[in-house]
Formats: sequence, structure tokens, C-alpha cells
Amino acid sequence: MKYPRIRRIPTTDWEVRHMYDLSDYEVEVLLSAPVYVEEKLDGKITQMTIWEGQGLKLPCRELVLFGEDLHWVHTVEYDSIPMLSSYIIYFDIYDGYNKVWYPPEARNPILRDHGLIPPPLIYTGNVSIAGLLSMMDRRSEFGSSKIEGIVIKRYDGDRLIAGKIINPEFEGRMGRWLRRPRRMNSNVGN
Repeated sequence: MKYPRIRRIPTTDWEVRHMYDLSDYEVEVLLSAPVYVEEKLDGKITQMTIWEGQGLKLPCRELVLFGEDLHWVHTVEYDSIPMLSSYIIYFDIYDGYNKVWYPPEARNPILRDHGLIPPPLIYTGNVSIAGLLSMMDRRSEFGSSKIEGIVIKRYDGDRLIAGKIINPEFEGRMGRWLRRPRRMNSNVGN
């Protein structure tokens, strides 16, 4: 299973629209009910499937865990990734047997029970675009720089409805990390 692409939420009327932007209607649907807002992490998406019988206590027969691999510095440098994380922060769980996504209140206890780290949860509830923009001016929980952005999610059983807002400070620097020498992020204790 491939993780669904999380498309950008346009935040200004003058902003050039991209093919990866949510439409105004899609933004309206996303924000029409309570949402979860998490820190957007700057790494590489990874996934792991675990099955019942692997010696793990699971609520079902098969779970697919999606995470952000933060080994390498991309746009944001992280200098305090939790030591237990193995540089991977798991941001979503899909129950492959029951075909549902787990919201943070179901996801986080499973992750913590297995020594895995979820992303920082910034806000839960109803919110407007202006409210989302007010959450952008903060430091990353895993480093001393500003957050790369936020991810806004709504879980609707078998559907994950999501969008993201990128911090304008990082918008023009996306992808530049590919043209410079690779450097590792550091975790607490290194």
C-alpha cells in the first residue's frame, strides 16, 4: 500500500496554484469537521507492515505503519530527535484487515507500546485557514529551527482526508538539499 499524497493548502489568493494543491472545495471539506494538526517533518516517507503473530500485541491482524525517516538533513536540520526513534517518526497507521486509518488517540498508544515515536500534535478541533497560519511560527520539537510546516488531517473511517501548509521560509529551498553533501540529523544523546 502506498501512502496517499498530501497536497498543499493554498493560503493566499495570489499564490500560484500547483497541480498538487487542494481545491477550495477540498479545503472546505477538510476543515468542515474537527481536524488534527501535526508538525510536518522533513524527511523521507517510509513504511513498515506488521502482522499478528510477530510477537507484537496488535489490535488486528495487519497494520501498515507510515513514518518519516529523518536520518538525513533535507531543508530542516533536526538536532534533538528522540534517541528511541531510530530516526523514524511514525505519523499514520492503516489497519489493513479492517481497512481503516487510526486517528492519533488510537495510533499513539500502539506506537508508544512498541517504543515508536509519533509526530508532535499541535492542535485538535475545528480551525480556519487563519488559525492554521497562526500555528506556523513555532520551533520544531525535534530541533532548534522553525517547523517546515503543518499537516492537517481528518480521519473518516476508511478515508484519510489531509492537506499541508509549508512554512514560507522553506518554500523556495525545497529540493536544494539534493545538491549539497549529505549530512545526518542528530538525536538526543549524540
